[in-house]
Amino acid sequence: ATVTGDFEVNAPLAHVENQVSINGTTKIHAVSNSTYCMFDKSAKFEVYGAGKIQFADNVINPPKIDIKTDKQVTLDGAIDKVEVQSDSAKITIAKNTAIGEVLVPEGKTDTVISGDGKIETVNASAPVKVQATVDNVVVNSDAAKITVSDGANISNVTVASNVKNVEVSGSVTAIDVSNAGNDIVISAATNTKI
Repeated sequence: ATVTGDFEVNAPLAHVENQVSINGTTKIHAVSNSTYCMFDKSAKFEVYGAGKIQFADNVINPPKIDIKTDKQVTLDGAIDKVEVQSDSAKITIAKNTAIGEVLVPEGKTDTVISGDGKIETVNASAPVKVQATVDNVVVNSDAAKITVSDGANISNVTVASNVKNVEVSGSVTAIDVSNAGNDIVISAATNTKI
């Protein structure tokens, strides 16, 4: 079965399993912490309220997920891209979850990314607190201040060419400034390879 338009869910006490294809935008306003589970494709995916969003193993090419809430959102499954579109976004990465990229655009404040899953890249143009495993954090703006919590594991921080000030608090393995401009100021934890 296929829904040709948008599909909206506002079920704060329900576990929802969707087994139809959505040609429009899937809009999640609220689901219980026990999940909205997607078993088929959706062209776009937007989260406006609290809940757990799970993509089943059979979902090929999952859509980008736009986080448009400051409520707790848990992500589960193989996900290519997540974009933060709200201040104070709280994203939890479930165990055994793999996310390709999390984008935190300039102007967003107080984003927190936590959990037991893994993120390949966080592209940060605004402040981010990381409490998860991330292969690479790319600092794209002087406004992007990276806070690494105890227990988090960030392999590398890469600095974009337009960035002049890098602020990283907490422990990271390395900071790559090979693409950075001439005059750069780095504030980082001890024992960080630059």
